[in-house]
Amino acid sequence: MMWTSEQEKALQIKDKNILVSAAAGSGKTAVLVERIINIITDVNNPTDINEILVVTFTKAAANEMKERVIRALLNKIDELPDSIHLQRQLILLSQALITTIHAFCLEVMRSNYNFIELSPNFRVANEEEISLILIDTVNKVLEVEYETSENVFFDKLVNSYTNGRDDKELQDIIISMYDKIRQISVEPINWLENAVDTYKMGKDEKIDENMWIRLIKIQIHIEIQDIIKDVKGVLEELRKHDIREYIELISEEHDLFDELKMTLVKGIEYFYNRLLEVGFDRLPAIKDKIDETIKMKVQNVREVMKSFVKNTKEKVFILSPHEMIERMEEWHPILYKLVDIIKKVDEKFLSVKKEKGIVDYSDIEHYTLNVLRDKSDLEKVVASSRAIKLQEKYKYIFIDEYQDINIIQDTILTLVSKESANYSNVFMVGDVKQSIYKFRQAKPEIFLQKYHEFSKGQDKLNTAVDFTQNFRSRDTIISFVNFIFKRLMTYEMSGINYDERAELNLGAEYENTNKYIANQIDLDVIDKKDEESTDDEVEEMSKADIEAKHVINKIRKMIEDELHIYDKKLSQYRQVQYRDIVILLRSTKNYVEEYIDIFRKSGIPLYSEDDKGYFDSIEIRLILNILRVVDNPMYDIPTIALLKSPIFGFTLDELVMIRNSNKQGCFYDALKSLVNIKLKQKIDGFFEVILRWRAYSECMTIRELLEKIYKETNIYEIEYCSKTVKLKNANLRLLIKKAEQYEKTTFSGVFDFIRFIDKVIESNKDVSSAKVIGENEDVVRIMTIHKSKGLEFPVVFLCGTTKKLNTATSLKDGVLIHDKYGVGTDLVDLTNNIIYKTFPKYIIEKQIRKEIISEEIRVLYVALTRAKEKMIIVSVTNDYEKEKGKILEKSDMQMGTLSDRYILGCQNYFQMIGACTLMEGQREELKDKLNINVLNKQDVILGFIEGETEGKEETMEEVKPEKFWMYKYEDVNKYHRKLSVTDLKKEVGVVGKRYESKLLKISPRTVNKEYNNTQKGIIVHKVLKHLDYKKVLSIAGLDDELNSLINNNIVSNEDIKNIEKHVIYKFLLSHLANRMRKAGKLYRETPFVLEKSINDLYNEEADEKVFIQGIIDCYFEEDGEIVLVDYKSDYTDDDTGECIKEKYTEQLNIYEEALRGILGKNVKEKIIYSLHLNKQLLLK
Repeated sequence: MMWTSEQEKALQIKDKNILVSAAAGSGKTAVLVERIINIITDVNNPTDINEILVVTFTKAAANEMKERVIRALLNKIDELPDSIHLQRQLILLSQALITTIHAFCLEVMRSNYNFIELSPNFRVANEEEISLILIDTVNKVLEVEYETSENVFFDKLVNSYTNGRDDKELQDIIISMYDKIRQISVEPINWLENAVDTYKMGKDEKIDENMWIRLIKIQIHIEIQDIIKDVKGVLEELRKHDIREYIELISEEHDLFDELKMTLVKGIEYFYNRLLEVGFDRLPAIKDKIDETIKMKVQNVREVMKSFVKNTKEKVFILSPHEMIERMEEWHPILYKLVDIIKKVDEKFLSVKKEKGIVDYSDIEHYTLNVLRDKSDLEKVVASSRAIKLQEKYKYIFIDEYQDINIIQDTILTLVSKESANYSNVFMVGDVKQSIYKFRQAKPEIFLQKYHEFSKGQDKLNTAVDFTQNFRSRDTIISFVNFIFKRLMTYEMSGINYDERAELNLGAEYENTNKYIANQIDLDVIDKKDEESTDDEVEEMSKADIEAKHVINKIRKMIEDELHIYDKKLSQYRQVQYRDIVILLRSTKNYVEEYIDIFRKSGIPLYSEDDKGYFDSIEIRLILNILRVVDNPMYDIPTIALLKSPIFGFTLDELVMIRNSNKQGCFYDALKSLVNIKLKQKIDGFFEVILRWRAYSECMTIRELLEKIYKETNIYEIEYCSKTVKLKNANLRLLIKKAEQYEKTTFSGVFDFIRFIDKVIESNKDVSSAKVIGENEDVVRIMTIHKSKGLEFPVVFLCGTTKKLNTATSLKDGVLIHDKYGVGTDLVDLTNNIIYKTFPKYIIEKQIRKEIISEEIRVLYVALTRAKEKMIIVSVTNDYEKEKGKILEKSDMQMGTLSDRYILGCQNYFQMIGACTLMEGQREELKDKLNINVLNKQDVILGFIEGETEGKEETMEEVKPEKFWMYKYEDVNKYHRKLSVTDLKKEVGVVGKRYESKLLKISPRTVNKEYNNTQKGIIVHKVLKHLDYKKVLSIAGLDDELNSLINNNIVSNEDIKNIEKHVIYKFLLSHLANRMRKAGKLYRETPFVLEKSINDLYNEEADEKVFIQGIIDCYFEEDGEIVLVDYKSDYTDDDTGECIKEKYTEQLNIYEEALRGILGKNVKEKIIYSLHLNKQLLLK
C-alpha cells in the first residue's frame, strides 16, 4: 500500500509518544494496524502481540480492529512463510488485548478482585437495574434523614428543593450530582467538597480577589471588548458616510463602554455602581435619507449594548457583588449538608452493589483506578505496584478515538503506560473535530491540551502528526466542508483553528466517466410561509412531513436520471440504489415516525433503528396493562383499558354503567359491587382470568407469565394493534426478550418488572419496534448523526436542519456541575420565597452553553463528512426571506470567521450553514460546487406521488346486512355526541334559553401581521400555564421565567415578542396572583368531561347524553373550598368588564358544575381575570 508522507511519518517515528490528529476519512485505522504489524515484525526489537494493548471505545470498533490485525498478520505470513515468530503471533492472538476501555478495566478487576473486595463472580448490571437501585438507595438515605436529622440546614435544603408535594426534585438533584461527579474526578467526593467550599470567602480576602468575582470580571471584560470592537466598526462606517447625527451618539456610547471597562479594572464595586447609572438616549431622527443597511447596523449594535446592560443588571447582579458573596457564604452549610447526603448515598450504594455482586460502568473505571493507583498521596496520581507490573507487560499502548476519552480513562491508561518512567510507548489517534460525546463526559480538552503541547516540537518524548488527506469524498464535498468550517470552527469556540493543519485535502481518486455523476452540493430550502400553526410540535411534525416528501422526490429523480456512483468492490461505476442512500438527523424525536409513514406510502423501503415507538405500540401497551392489573387491580387506568380491549370486550356504555353504579373507590370495587345480571357473566369472567393470572405471577418467572398470557389470550392470532400481524407478533416476541433481560437482574416479580420498564420509558430509552426488514437489504437508511460516526455513504441527506438545537437540557438542572468550575446553584430565600442565581451558576451556565454549541459544530462536521459523492442539505423554513434576513442581519463575519456572539446565538444548523452561504459574494470560493434551491411547500407536496406499498393487507369483503334496524332517536343525530365548551358557544342558535348569549361589541385593535388576537391569546395561556408564579416577583424574574420557557421549547422568541409582557406582569402583581401563590394546591389547565342530557341542552325529548369537554384555566383550594379562575385576553371598550362577564358567565357555570361533580367540593368564587383591563371580575 502506498502511504502519504504524513502516514509514513506516523509509521516511522520511534521512541516517542505520538498523537495523530486524523481528519475524517484519512485512513487512521489502516495506519494504526500497520504500525502494530511493524512493531511485531521489527527484526531488531521483536514484540509479541500479547505485549501490545490496543484500546478503543466500542465493541464494533474493537472487533473491526482485531479483524484488520488478523488479516494484516496473515498477509505478512504469506510474505514470510518461514517466520516462526509470525506464526507464534497467531497462537498468541487469543491472549492479545485489542478491546474496549471497559473490557480492559474488567480484565484488571478480575485479576485483582481480592484487592477491591468484590466477589469473583461479579457482573455488570444494566442501566435500568442500576438506576432503580440508586433511586431506592436515595429514598432510604432520605428516610433516615427525615427520621433522625435535627440539622436546621437539612430542613432548609428540603424546603429549598421540594415543591410541597414530594421530594422528587431533591432526589433528582442528588442522583444527577452523584452520577456526574463520578465521571469527572478520580476522587469524586473530595472534588465535591472542594467545589462547595468555594462558596465560602476567606476571612481576609478582598472581594476582587474572590475566585468567582475574578471569573465574572473576565467574562464581562470579554463581552465589553467585543462590544467596543463592534461599535468601532460602526463608527468607522458612519464617519466614512459622514452621518453626523449618529456619529455623536454612537461616539458617546463607545466612550461609555470604554469607561465601563476602566471601572472594571478599578474593582467590581466601581463597575457595579457605574452600571446602575447607565441609560441610553433615543436614536435621533435624520432628515436626509440614509442607507438602510447602515441604519440597521447602528440599531443592531445599540441593541447589543442595551442587552448587555440589561442582562448584566438583571442576571449577573440581581444582588450587589458584596450581597451575593455574603449570601453564598450563608448558603454554604446548606450545600454542605447536600454533600453529606451524597456521601451517605455513595457509601450505601456501593454496599448494596457489593452485596448483590454487581457493578456499573462508573464502578468499573473507579475500581480499576483503585487497583492501579498508589493512594498514599491523594494529591497526586502515582502508579501502584500492580500498575508497574502492567507497565512491564505492555511494551506499547495504542488508543483509538482518543478525542472521546474522559479524565478517569485517561488517568488509567497513563498509569499503565511508561510515561512516568520517562519512556514513550503510547500511540494515540483521533480527531477532536469529531468529538461528539460530551453528554457521556468525554473531554476533548485532553486531546487538545496534548495536541498543543506535542505540536510545539520542543519535547523529545512527544510529537504530533496531522493526517489531512481525505480518501473518502469527492472534491465538491471536501471544498464545501472546508468552506463552512473555516468560518465556524475557531480557537475561541472549539479550541482549534480550522487552518491548513485542520482542513481536508483531496486524497480520493475517482475515475473519469461520461455517466451522470454528482458534481454539486445541494442546499434545498423549502419555504412554508403560507402555513400558520401555533403548536410547536405540530409545526415540527409538519416540517418532517414536507422534508420526507421532498427527500422521496429527490431519490426518485436520482433513480430516474440514473445517477451513477463508483463501487470500489466492483472497481466500476454503477447506478445508485436505495442502499447507497442515508438520511441523517440530529435528533429523531418527532421526525422519524413521520418519515417512516411517508416512505411507506411512497413505496420506497426505509430502515430505521430509531423509531422510538415500541412501548407506544398498542399490543405492548395492552400487555403492560395486563401486568399492571395483575400487580394491582386497584389501578383504574390500566383496569379500564384492559376491560375495553378485545380480550374482554366491554363497551364504553357498559363501563359508564359500572362506574355509575358505585362512584366511590376504585373501578375494581365498582366491578365487584355491580348487581346488573346482564353484565355479571362478563365481570365474573374478568375476575376469574385476573385471579388466575395473579396466581401464575406468584410462582412463574416473567417470561413464563408472558407466554401463558399470550397463549390464553390468543394474542398472536388477534388482528388488532400494529399495522401488520407480522410486526405485532415481532413486538410481542421482543417483550419476551426484555423479560429475559430483566430476569438477569437482582430484581424479581411483576411489580419490579413494571418499574424496570417504566424506568426505560422515563429515561427516554424507548427501544425501536421489532424489524420486519433488515438493514442489509436494498433500503434507504435513516439514523442520527451520532449513529453515523465512523460510517460513510455514497449519498447523504442532512435533514431537520431548522429544528431547534437542544441547548437547554444541560442547563435546566437546579444544581449544575462542571469539571473545571465546580458546582453552580440558585440561592433560595425561604423568608421571601425568592430564588437568586449565584455567580458560580452564571459562570457555569455560560461555559456549558459554549461547550454545547461547540459540540454542535462538531456534530455538524461529522454529518457533512459522511458523504462520498453526493450531499443534499434540506431545510424547511417558516418564512425563508424573513429567516434569511435575520441571518444576514445578525451574522458578523470577522477576518473570514463568524463572530463568537453569532455562533453562540445559533438555534439550528440552518443558521450556521446559512450565515456562511447565503450572503452574495461569500460563496465565490465554491463557484459551481454549491447549488441553492429555494422551493415552495406546495411544489413539494404536489410533486409527491404515493407508490405501491409492499405487503398490503387483503381488503375485507363487503358485508351485506341481512336486516335493517332503525335507530329509535334518529332525530337527535343532528347533535354532536361530544362537544367542547367552544363548540357549545358556537351553537347558541339551537341552545335552550339557559345557554343563550348576546353578541358583544369588541373594540377594533390593530393586529400584528403575523400573530392575530387568537394566536396571542393561545400564547398568553401557554405562558400562564407554565410560569412558576413564586419565582416572578420582579420584571427581571419574569424575563428569566420567559427565557426558561423559550429554552425548554414551550414558546419561541417570536411568540414572546408578539405578546404584551407587561399585561402578564401586572397580573402576577395582582391580589389574585398572591392568593394563588399562597394556595395550598394550585391546578392549571385541567381537562374535564361533563355529561349532560340532550333534553337539558336542546329541549329535545331524548334520554341520550352529550359529553362536554373543556379545559379549566386554573382553580385552587382555599379553606377547603374551590376558587375558579378563567383568564380572558379580550379587548373591550367597556371598562366595567360587564360585557365580558355576560359573554362568559355560562362557560364558567359549566366549569363550576364540572368541578363540583369531580371534586365533590363547593365552588365559593368564580373569577374572570381580564388581562386587558387588569381587573378581576367576580361572577355570582
